[in-house]
Amino acid sequence: MVYPIVLGSGKHLSKDRRIVTLRLVETETFKSGVFCFAIGLERGTKMTKTSHREIAKSFLKLAASGEVREAYSRYIGPNFRHHNAFFHGDRESLMLAMEENATKNPNKKLEIKLSLEDRDLVATYSHVQQNLGDLGSAVVHIFRFEGGRIVEMWDIGQAVPEDSPNEDGMF
Repeated sequence: MVYPIVLGSGKHLSKDRRIVTLRLVETETFKSGVFCFAIGLERGTKMTKTSHREIAKSFLKLAASGEVREAYSRYIGPNFRHHNAFFHGDRESLMLAMEENATKNPNKKLEIKLSLEDRDLVATYSHVQQNLGDLGSAVVHIFRFEGGRIVEMWDIGQAVPEDSPNEDGMF
């Protein structure tokens, strides 16, 4: 059985649909007829992997924009669990709650102010406003990753007060 392989630029080579340019490095044909080759990136091309930090930020932005199912489809692992005390700890419960919130608050605004990554953990600090003119909340999300997917999440929020003695503000 022969499996054709096409080398060149513009080919999708991974599940995340990144496009890379390849070059043939070495070939060898054995007596058995098996053809062996080695490929590498074309000179000057860098194959980049999306960082956990970028995935976490993309997930939050997509979910906040109302595209909750798309955010889950792209970034959440099948065995996802979370630690939000107001919902069951499973994937479906939180997704439905996020969809309900998006329906009630179609003008939600999320601005990520800070993000940190350490191996398989990412933390974000955001200003979330449910509606225009709302003072909003400061929200911290902590994500744990496995295999490039979010598999666990913690979140906590604090309402932005109208008056605060802190001259530095929350953001």
